Amino acid sequence: MSWPWERGRAWAFQQAMGAVWYYAETNRAMSRMGRRTLDRVLGG
Repeated sequence: MSWPWERGRAWAFQQAMGAVWYYAETNRAMSRMGRRTLDRVLGG
């Protein structure tokens, strides 16, 4: 995978990690979206 794609995956990972915990109680839909994003990023 090329460098720009790896950088994009790292950015998505960082944003999703924050969304999962930050929105866990106040916006569960956003938290779930973060969890799905993590699943996709880590799944390859």
